[in-house]
Amino acid sequence: MRRWRARTRPRSARRPAKQAGAVVVATAGPASADRVRSYGADQIVDHTTTTPAEAVTEPVDLALNLAPTDTADLLGLVRPGGVLVSATTPAKSDPAREVRGIKIAARGNTARLAHLVAEVDAGRLHIDVGDRRPLTDLAAVHRQGPSGRTLLLPA
Repeated sequence: MRRWRARTRPRSARRPAKQAGAVVVATAGPASADRVRSYGADQIVDHTTTTPAEAVTEPVDLALNLAPTDTADLLGLVRPGGVLVSATTPAKSDPAREVRGIKIAARGNTARLAHLVAEVDAGRLHIDVGDRRPLTDLAAVHRQGPSGRTLLLPA
């Protein structure tokens, strides 16, 4: 099984793939490639110089997109009968090749949050925080755009 994952995100997306025996291909820039590799990626695609379509030479069973990007380019990477999953934008389907597109969204609930806390406590889940800012900086953080995980702290 092969998986492709877009952009750098918490290792929680890659770890289950590795545990299932998947070959994990992830995208990352030069500054985060080592960190993403440490999360279990077998291959790193430098998204600043290469597109996934150029770098992924074999079809994948599942493509997991976690970046705000058009999924049309990813659809061609999925083998017939595979799945394209997107957490940010609608995932396109290709009925002729029996490729399913699925849009997912997280729903928080007490049991799920308790499970995530247990995973953090056990050291199996780690979220890299790139910056800590006061909550009063919220508008500035949004204007700045995507730059990694920012923890906003109450004043």
